[in-house]
Amino acid sequence: MRSFLDSVRHKLIWKVFGIFWLTTITVGVANILITKQIVQSESRIEYLNQTLQRLASDGVEVYETQGPRALTSWYKRTFRREELRVMLLDKQDKPLALPPRWRKLERHTADKPIPSAYYTLLQSLEQKPISDSGKRYKLRVLPSAETDALYRLPGPLYLYRLGISFIIILVGSWWLSRSIARPVKVLTRASQSLADGNFNTNVSSKIGSRRDELGELAATFDEMASRIEKLLASQRQLFSNISHDIRTPLTRQKLAIELAREAADPRPMLDKLEQQNQHIEHLIDNLLNFFRLDSQQSLEKKPVQLDGLLKACLENAYIEMEAKSLHLCTHIDSGLTIKGDATLLARAFDNLLANAMKYAPTFSEINMQASRVGPIIRIDIRDQGPGIPETDLKKVIEAFYRSDSSRGAATGGYGLGLAIVDKILKQHNGVLALANAAPTGLIATVSFSVQELV
Repeated sequence: MRSFLDSVRHKLIWKVFGIFWLTTITVGVANILITKQIVQSESRIEYLNQTLQRLASDGVEVYETQGPRALTSWYKRTFRREELRVMLLDKQDKPLALPPRWRKLERHTADKPIPSAYYTLLQSLEQKPISDSGKRYKLRVLPSAETDALYRLPGPLYLYRLGISFIIILVGSWWLSRSIARPVKVLTRASQSLADGNFNTNVSSKIGSRRDELGELAATFDEMASRIEKLLASQRQLFSNISHDIRTPLTRQKLAIELAREAADPRPMLDKLEQQNQHIEHLIDNLLNFFRLDSQQSLEKKPVQLDGLLKACLENAYIEMEAKSLHLCTHIDSGLTIKGDATLLARAFDNLLANAMKYAPTFSEINMQASRVGPIIRIDIRDQGPGIPETDLKKVIEAFYRSDSSRGAATGGYGLGLAIVDKILKQHNGVLALANAAPTGLIATVSFSVQELV
């Protein structure tokens, strides 16, 4: 359950989902806060407008009923109650009964430019009352630090809300883009570098310890680059080995030809030439088989009586075993049937038997057992030869690999026999395993899954 949650948690979709909703929530919170300021600003202005409407009626009534002196006192009382400096003007826009200090403030304001937004607000709040006698007046608010701080038009806040939303979305988009686009750019550059032949590209270290799909892609890319590098190195080694293994018999042929020319009886040299030609022919035949198996995409599989095929392989090897005085011990169950290509399977077991006979000492024993063990058909071929060092058991299956022991070129091998066997068995969903026997010898085990049984 924990592994499932970890795999879900590290999916790229959750990163995209998280950045998207974090951006959305941040934009929403910022809009709520700024909208709250807008609503408060509009509420204050509406309250101020209603207050000025009431004050306009009161000021006209005081001026017409009690005179200019009473209006001056009303100005002061209004400032104390409402913290507003207002003045009443006649129809010629002349202030009526303005206190001396306020008159200086009014003249100072007239000389000093008022910010346009603040001026627009004061203009919009200007009241134009009409008295009962029909006279027209104006009630104007004088600029002050109190009104400037408390009453502001909400217009700039709308722009702030739009700007902040844009910045938050831009940051979220940049974050998301950097989270996805940066690894993609690193992978693109690494692909170009790989195409140019540079396999030393460690993408995982460049994009950090990501555990999402892009991190998996980077790790897969590094693994691919490493495998391609190993494959090319293997191909270079393969061509080097082929060149060496062909050059050696050709050199011997050249030497034999020179000796044959000078010898009174050239027949021994001709026999050696024929032997070297057989070595080259055998090598080329193995190479053709090896590369043909590599290029073969699918097999036409038919039921193969495995027990009969193994007995036929033993009969073919009988003469060579007799020549080397080898004793054969077999136990092959009947009814062992798989689907496959009988010719290729016969070649695989012929190679395994030939390998066992090649390294088995004279008068030693070769043992073959074939049986079904649970869901597996298992064939064991054991010899009493020198065996293979434990460090080389898995490597000898590789093409042209030779162990440092006596199982090497000195015995006439080219390092292709087991590689061909391995490829044939893999095409039949089989497995080849090598193990050293006690006290001496090698056991080659071939296993076929019961799923391949007819």
